[in-house]
Amino acid sequence: MKNRILDKLRSRTGASISFALLLFLVCAVLCSVILTAATTASGRMSNMAETDQRYYAVTSAAELMKDLINGKTVKIEKITEGTRTETYNNGSVSSSTSYRDEYTLKLNSTEVNELSPAFTSIEVDAAYKYFKGGGSGNLTLESSSGLKSALGFSGDVDSLKVLIDETVDSNGTITFTLKQDGYKMEIVFSASVTGPTTTEVAGTSSTAVTSETEYTITTEMTRTETTTLTWTLTGIKANPEE
Repeated sequence: MKNRILDKLRSRTGASISFALLLFLVCAVLCSVILTAATTASGRMSNMAETDQRYYAVTSAAELMKDLINGKTVKIEKITEGTRTETYNNGSVSSSTSYRDEYTLKLNSTEVNELSPAFTSIEVDAAYKYFKGGGSGNLTLESSSGLKSALGFSGDVDSLKVLIDETVDSNGTITFTLKQDGYKMEIVFSASVTGPTTTEVAGTSSTAVTSETEYTITTEMTRTETTTLTWTLTGIKANPEE
């Protein structure tokens, strides 16, 4: 059998050429299949690497947000000045207290300029949004220095840019939506709200005498309404629906 095949290969009748062409065609097809499979696998691996990169960038940012917010507490103090008036007339007393529209806002004992608030941490920013009845904002995590300036945090963050949309509702719940090239993750913190509790403190007083039987005592008053917010992580969801 082996000799017959060798004879055919040596034959000049043309059959050996056809056989050689057929063998070449089979080899070419096999090579093409192998190259196509390798190219497809390579592209798939590349896409997987990009997906993994986006996934790890977003999840790393989510871990940072969790560390920044979970268990944090902010005290909100609304301090309003007013006047208490007590009028004494023939043994009868009438009293009233009125407070002015202006107030001083303190977050964690630091006074806030509401016209141009400057915040050093994201939980304080969320407390301010809650105080104003809710609000939204956005920030970008791009480097440790950018993170430090945005959130007051000194840790490292993935060099890939992660965009974060923030929403604070009237109940104090914070929702962060983290996005990186189409990959998204949602992280939610619920607020435990204590207060507001109100205290009034009397300041300086003055007396005005109207007659022998009537006089008025005017006292400067300070009213402080204190609310405390504490946040707890309640949910993390990958690629949330719009």
